[in-house]
Amino acid sequence: MILIKHAVPKNDILSKYINSYYFIETSPDNFTEFRHYPHYRTTLNIHFQTRIELNEGTRILSHHAPKGISAIFTNNCSPSKNAVLKGQLNIIGVNFTVLGINHFLKENFCSFAPQPVMMLKEYWTGFNDIMLHVFGEKEVDTKVELMDDFFLKQLTAFDESRIIQIIKVIMEYKGNISQAHIDQQFGINRRTVLRLFRKHLGCSIEQFRQVVKFRTALDDYLQRFPKPSFTELAYDYNYYDQSDFIKHFKKKTGQNPKQVFSSIQKFGERDLYWTFK
Repeated sequence: MILIKHAVPKNDILSKYINSYYFIETSPDNFTEFRHYPHYRTTLNIHFQTRIELNEGTRILSHHAPKGISAIFTNNCSPSKNAVLKGQLNIIGVNFTVLGINHFLKENFCSFAPQPVMMLKEYWTGFNDIMLHVFGEKEVDTKVELMDDFFLKQLTAFDESRIIQIIKVIMEYKGNISQAHIDQQFGINRRTVLRLFRKHLGCSIEQFRQVVKFRTALDDYLQRFPKPSFTELAYDYNYYDQSDFIKHFKKKTGQNPKQVFSSIQKFGERDLYWTFK
């Protein structure tokens, strides 16, 4: 059995940088496998008494008796990944907004997370102790208050206005904007834009633009009633045709749209979608 509880920050300042929290508990006899999809947001998962195996494209989490905290940071611009949950587990998820994690870092993003998926040591002072406290609480409201209080104390200035403005435009266009348009609008040469994205997002502008395009099309389909056809989605999101849409979708997920849409599940109110196997 798996139980997922979803929450959002209570603090208005934090809600600009942290999209949501989720809390996962599984039973001792649990065996759950699921797939999660590319996103322009980043994720921090904190685990209690967990053995973690990170393989290419898959993470395996199993119950480990000695008490302790471990954490995984994921830059979700990379392709879809699988997760396997074995036995009794307790997990906290922190889902950051675009650039949100940068407001809690002592260094630039690229130095903090040189790889798309990585184990994170105790990066913030007192992190493990606070997370143990959160795991020990039963009420979600109390967990959220503790999480909010901790991250408020870690806030730091992030004022790279150029990338903030470029991302704002990409989001407004739902990814349907060319590099040439961005170069012209902001008067920044292509090499500088690439450097900014690598430094603060850990991906290229093209990777980011394609993930935004994919994710907004996915969200649109799942939230619309009646459901649009793939031809309509291809037109709405400026794909060449339906075939191009399906090809792009399969590249991001490893599956065609029909397979994903028939099995995907939503958790909470903040577009958290997984496919359970």
